[in-house]
Amino acid sequence: PLLDKDIPDYLPKSFQIKFYLSTNFTKTVSCEATQTVGQTLENLLKNNINLLKTESKPTTKKSYVLKFKGLEEYLLNGSCHLNALETIRTLLR
Repeated sequence: PLLDKDIPDYLPKSFQIKFYLSTNFTKTVSCEATQTVGQTLENLLKNNINLLKTESKPTTKKSYVLKFKGLEEYLLNGSCHLNALETIRTLLR
């Protein structure tokens, strides 16, 4: 796993990400830079499972793929750390 010492000084150790799970459901969550894509998705689903069930949305991680809004970039590797993603590094500069 990546450690705090592996995070470049110009990147924050935590930041917020806004997720769009449907047209009428968005959620902003705080993330640690060393979290993986999979951990981030698991936390998002776990913390919003009741709302997802109410809207008849899937509640399992394998039912979702994370995508950067406005880009054709999909996060398919669940073990990739957030601070290792070039797009996140660029956006946080």
